[in-house]
Amino acid sequence: MIYISVSNKARKQIDNSRLEQAARLALKSVKQPETASIVVKLTTDKQIQKLNAKYRGVDKPTDVLSFENQYIDPENGEMFLGDIIISLETASAQAVSHGSSLQHELEMLLVHGVLHLTGYDHANRQHRDRMSKTQDAILTALGNPLINSIAEV
Repeated sequence: MIYISVSNKARKQIDNSRLEQAARLALKSVKQPETASIVVKLTTDKQIQKLNAKYRGVDKPTDVLSFENQYIDPENGEMFLGDIIISLETASAQAVSHGSSLQHELEMLLVHGVLHLTGYDHANRQHRDRMSKTQDAILTALGNPLINSIAEV
C-alpha cells in the first residue's frame, strides 16, 4: 500500500490517486512487489529542514528525503520499503520555477524518492545517468512532463 499523509489545508490541491499511481509505477518499473508499502508524508520546509539537519547534517530545507527501512511486518506479512518526506513549500516553489503544476512536481519527487528507496542514487555521474534514465521513463509513462530533473553531481 501507498500511505499518503497530507494536511487538510493542502489536500484540495493534490490528487492522491495520481501520487499512488506514480509510486506504483515506479515500484513496478524497478521490479518491486506490487504489495510493497511506502509511507509518504507531505510536510513543511520547517519540518523537512529538521530532518535534513538531523539525518544528513544539512541545516536547510530540501525537496525530498527518503528513509530506507525495509522490513516485513510479522503480523500481516506486509513489506515496507521506507518513508518519503516531501516539502510542499519547496515543491511549490520548484513547480513555479519549472513552469509546471504542483501535482507534476510532487509526482516527480515521489518517483525520485521511490528510486532512492530501491537502491538508486546520484552520487556520481554513472549513477545519476542510470537514475535519470529510469526516472524519465517512469514520468513519461505517467504523462508527466518533468523529465531531466535530477541535479548534477
